[in-house]
Amino acid sequence: STNQQIIARIGTRLHNDKGQLVHLAPDPDKLHLFSSSTEERLD
Repeated sequence: STNQQIIARIGTRLHNDKGQLVHLAPDPDKLHLFSSSTEERLD
């Protein structure tokens, strides 16, 4: 198992409490992936 951090920016219509489980369905055309070691964007 690997630890991966995901940061998601969501709309204000979603009202969840901190620590609450949410299900994300990202749009591949709007994803931005970054290297954890260099912090540079991955293409």
